[in-house]
Amino acid sequence: MLDPLAVFLRNTFDERGLTPIPLISTDHDVVIAAGLAVVTTHRLFKNVEAQNIEAVLTFPLPVLATLFELTAEVEGRKLRANSQARAEARRTYEDAIDRGKSAVLHEELLRGIHMISVANIQSGGEIRVTTKWALPLTVMGARATLRIPQTVGDIYGRSSLADADDILCGGPRQPILLSVRATGNVEVIGENLTGGHAKLMNSKPIDVVADIWEPKPIVGNTTSGQAVTLTLSPQPAGERALSLAVLVDHSGSMADSFGGGAAVTAHDAARNGVASIASNFGAQDFIDLWEFDTSPTHVGSASNGSKAELLKLAGRLTPPRGGTEIGRAIDTVLNMSAAGDVLLLTDGLSHELDVQKLSQSGRRISVILIGENSLEAKIGHLAALTGGDIFIATADDLEAVMAAAIEGLRRPYSPLPSIKKMPERLECNRSNILIQAEWSTGPAEMVSLELDRAAVAVASSLIVSCAETTLASQVAAAEGIVSHLTSLVLVDEASGIQEELPALRKVALPTADVTYSACYERTDAIVDHCRSASSEMASSPLFERNMRYSPPRPKFLPTGRPASPTLFERMATLGRLTDKLTGSERQSSVSQLTDEMKSVARQIDWGQSPRNLIGGDLSGLSGEVAAYISRLAEVEAVAKFAELNGLPSEVLVIGLLARTIASEDRRANRVWKAISDLMRTSVPEELVELELQIIASL
Repeated sequence: MLDPLAVFLRNTFDERGLTPIPLISTDHDVVIAAGLAVVTTHRLFKNVEAQNIEAVLTFPLPVLATLFELTAEVEGRKLRANSQARAEARRTYEDAIDRGKSAVLHEELLRGIHMISVANIQSGGEIRVTTKWALPLTVMGARATLRIPQTVGDIYGRSSLADADDILCGGPRQPILLSVRATGNVEVIGENLTGGHAKLMNSKPIDVVADIWEPKPIVGNTTSGQAVTLTLSPQPAGERALSLAVLVDHSGSMADSFGGGAAVTAHDAARNGVASIASNFGAQDFIDLWEFDTSPTHVGSASNGSKAELLKLAGRLTPPRGGTEIGRAIDTVLNMSAAGDVLLLTDGLSHELDVQKLSQSGRRISVILIGENSLEAKIGHLAALTGGDIFIATADDLEAVMAAAIEGLRRPYSPLPSIKKMPERLECNRSNILIQAEWSTGPAEMVSLELDRAAVAVASSLIVSCAETTLASQVAAAEGIVSHLTSLVLVDEASGIQEELPALRKVALPTADVTYSACYERTDAIVDHCRSASSEMASSPLFERNMRYSPPRPKFLPTGRPASPTLFERMATLGRLTDKLTGSERQSSVSQLTDEMKSVARQIDWGQSPRNLIGGDLSGLSGEVAAYISRLAEVEAVAKFAELNGLPSEVLVIGLLARTIASEDRRANRVWKAISDLMRTSVPEELVELELQIIASL
């Protein structure tokens, strides 16, 4: 067994050396039978700080995985999470924080991107969180595969998620324990599996390979007392002629090795994969080849079984360069190619994708992800919505993966029906498996041990994906499924009460063994300069990511020379005009002040040390932001309002700043609520009047 404390002490602080890392260990137990994999993950969170904390981990899961159970152990108490509508679950969690109680929340932020939040871990305390998710295996020729993602490479483009929720990379490499039980032979790529156990690192995905199975029904009972029978059947290759647009990513990130010690780049592998289609290129097949970086380019077409022409096209694919505009490339192909289906070969490291728009084309889009640190999220969601498959290529097997993808595309696509009531039967093809689910009117007397709840969850996920919202929400909540509609939440009512807001400790995913240095445009001279100043720090992926992105600065903050005009100069001008303004003009003045305050508020890390902010301690803020708060605190109207409410002026200003972005930043909202609870009055009308007085006073 690993010694969690020893692991923790080796990786005590984050890469900046500022805050302890609260995630001590992560272990996985895998059970495989009848084509279904069930993964149980144990995570131990520990707080060695003097203050209570909130640990937040955002991480990838396979897009088609169904997470259906969460439990936590706190001081010997074992608690089970309940499923609630997403907004309700978040309210339950935030209410627990307000009351100082320990709580755990598991949400699906995007398809394939999950987040665990563990609130009010008291100083010296531990919370062990256990989750379960299930996924049918992927069939590739004579083998079945499962990938457990653990980290990702640098991601191109900004996601729709708040910074506090988004994936963070650059964390330490840590050992983990893996346990695998399976009917038939099983192996873990690149690892020694002894007695079903392996010790490996968290810095690359876990790729499990198992035998092809004989179909066998898996039986379970729903919470409403219905028996569910889930059958997973490997499918033979389809026989339909191909009408396929193949879209190859040749952006800069594809120039990197794609893992496992392979000498070839991801782009080399993609080109070889395209060439491999020639071995089974039929007389009725049509291949339309495209490539893309910042923009797409048509390479050419092959038909009539001309293997030579297809090989010639593969040879025309050009070397990697430029950015990654996956959405634009897919949209172009959908509009300009006559092919009926699309197959995308990419490392998937992009947020720049309008999934809903692209899914409306009526075309099936399948995806092959190349590389150990590829990301399924948005591109995998697109494949799922269009009825396509998603396959992941490990170091040596892209040709086999390509063959598996082509086998699926040779089958006709039969989408799940749109339903408004509980079905008796559903079936679909995914990843070369026929998934069949049947519901009976009464419970089953004999259920499949260990797999019963997983089978019910996977079958129920089919309903969630094709039912109207009311039915989908009911089924997801009843069966405890984490989805776009529902989350899992638990509150430890027996825990002690923490008097202060928890400090946010964002847990970074481990630094990947294979990194994608070309995903972003960056100024190499700047990075080289930083490397020479501090080679260890500058070589970290997180540092390079920060160097490549500079958040917008408020207009009033100096950036080497005074801004013109400053915020205070503009506010003074507004003050001189206030007496002349009424109605919409006065409201416009307030709006300008609010916009300026939002700009300041967005420069504050509201989760790092909320107790300092609530106490009016400005030492953790930048000099410019601290000066702004001090200047506003000197305004006579602010000082009088603060005195009437029994608060220091600086605390009032911090509260007003937090209030301006409370709707977009829940950690700012927590600070605003805490400060407003200290005030004798905080009604909106009086606060608006205070804003007007601020404008008039300056």
